[in-house]
Amino acid sequence: MDALLLEGWLPIIVAGIVAFAAVIMLGRYSATGTFFITTFTLMLLSLLMLVFSFVIGGWTGMGIGFYSVTIFLGLTAGLFVSVFLKVK
Repeated sequence: MDALLLEGWLPIIVAGIVAFAAVIMLGRYSATGTFFITTFTLMLLSLLMLVFSFVIGGWTGMGIGFYSVTIFLGLTAGLFVSVFLKVK
C-alpha cells in the first residue's frame, strides 16, 4: 500500500536527486567560475519555471511547481555540498 503512495512522488524525488548529483559532478570536474555560472543559471531557470507554474495554474501548474522547487532544492543542496568537496 505504501509503495502505491510513493509511485506518484518518485519522479519528483528522482529529479531532485539527479540535480543534486549533477551539481556535485559539475563542481568536482569543472573550473570554479564555470561551476558557479552554470549552477546560478540552472537555479534561475528553476525559479522562472516556478513563476511560470503560477501563470499556468490548476493541477498542471502545481505539478510544474513541485518539480521546480525540488530541482531548486537539489541544486542548492548540491552547491553547498560541492563547495566542501571541491579539492584542488
